[in-house]
Amino acid sequence: MRNSKLDQLCAKRIKSSDFAQKPKYQPLLTRTEFFAFLIIFLMVAICTGYLTITTYFAQG
Repeated sequence: MRNSKLDQLCAKRIKSSDFAQKPKYQPLLTRTEFFAFLIIFLMVAICTGYLTITTYFAQG
């Protein structure tokens, strides 16, 4: 035999629990992390470009 009061209580908890609701939008990176990533990426790109250009012209 099933306990109907327990079933009702479980149903209420399932409806009110977090996994039953839609997840909130959460960005992949915060603004600070995005700018830090952008600065590091640009520095690596500049260093790579500089080293590529200097070694290319050094061969000539």
